[in-house]
Amino acid sequence: MTYKISEISDIIGGGTPKTTVPCYWNGDIPWISVKDIREGSKYVEKTEKSITEEGLKNSSTKLLSENDIVISARGTVGEIAMIKKTMAFNQSCFGIHPHATLVDPDYLFYFLKNAVRILKKAANGSVFDTITSHIFGEISIDLPSLDEQKAVSRLLSDLDDKITQNNKINDNLSKRTFYSAGFISPLSNRGSNESLRLASFWFSSSFSPIFSNRGVSRLLTSFAFT
Repeated sequence: MTYKISEISDIIGGGTPKTTVPCYWNGDIPWISVKDIREGSKYVEKTEKSITEEGLKNSSTKLLSENDIVISARGTVGEIAMIKKTMAFNQSCFGIHPHATLVDPDYLFYFLKNAVRILKKAANGSVFDTITSHIFGEISIDLPSLDEQKAVSRLLSDLDDKITQNNKINDNLSKRTFYSAGFISPLSNRGSNESLRLASFWFSSSFSPIFSNRGVSRLLTSFAFT
């Protein structure tokens, strides 16, 4: 069946506690900003800043749960990641909470990652400036059964796991003198490229209806290109 992203997930806005109130900061709640979403990394596992319960209660920030998705909407637009534990986030991002009875969270993550790539390409050199909330009501996704979604997700996740392991190996190699001589693993960054390439192939048929007739212009209008 075909759904809009907003029909299969909750789109959540973030916020920032007042920086002038010390008791709102340096607590136990990780607080995501765009700089915490690392390109090529599937997960946000740690954040530069954290907030307190008071900061959470007295601001517009919200909590995301394990396997929710966060996507940057301003600044460096289109960076996307999943989270492994409860975190709050700022207003430069959107949180996406998938409806698990309809869509596998990993499947939605890879779909959106591919969607961002296509939309950036469709911008034709324009500045990728802002994602607005109603874009999630414009993008359609064709959903196979949950079992099929999970099968695809496992394959793509396995590829991302490989790049994570390769990066750890390269980090270890960087501490050795022969690393500087050019003996770097040829698999560095290969895994994330492969998962995106496979995701692009899998989701291409889902995107074809979006980019037909009024699709391109309407989607680009939903983004603030300058």
